[in-house]
Amino acid sequence: MKLLFYTALILTLISTTFCSKDDDDIENPEWVNEWIAEIESMDECFMCEIHRYEYQGQFYFEFYSPILSCRSCQVHHDSGEKVNWELMDHGDYLAKRKHKKVIYKKQPD
Repeated sequence: MKLLFYTALILTLISTTFCSKDDDDIENPEWVNEWIAEIESMDECFMCEIHRYEYQGQFYFEFYSPILSCRSCQVHHDSGEKVNWELMDHGDYLAKRKHKKVIYKKQPD
């Protein structure tokens, strides 16, 4: 029984090591790069960030600022389309989004 457990554990570790995507290999869509350039030019956007999450097998991009009170107000699908919270369950999104990656953080001048 122990042998079966250890075999399953080793196989799980091997499969997650070799089958997982490297977050650094995923390129941003062009619209995200344009969004970053726009934020770079804004003086009032101190410490602004763009986060990438995965939700239901798709990537979503969120604008975040620790200074602004708007949380999840600028969430976009991978296509660049802004999420319509009347059509998508906001609570489910917040609860089930995963693999947070900070893809941009504005540095102080």
